[in-house]
Amino acid sequence: MRMLNGYVLLRPEAKEKETESGIILTQSDTHIVNQAEVVQAEDTELVGKKVIYKQYAAIEHEEDGEILLIIDQDNITAVYE
Repeated sequence: MRMLNGYVLLRPEAKEKETESGIILTQSDTHIVNQAEVVQAEDTELVGKKVIYKQYAAIEHEEDGEILLIIDQDNITAVYE
């Protein structure tokens, strides 16, 4: 698969299910994490970087049993350097 027209393929970070002290959180206790690693993009400088994206901007895509996100690059709000 190759991203076109400014779209980016992301691998989302897993939501925390357990706190550092061992308390297991229910689904309602976990907050939505809008951070992900860029897997593929037209702008190759982004590949491998961690980004923050707008919450409802992503399209979910499953590939080889892994959930990935497809998002317009304009919906990336920050890049960790």
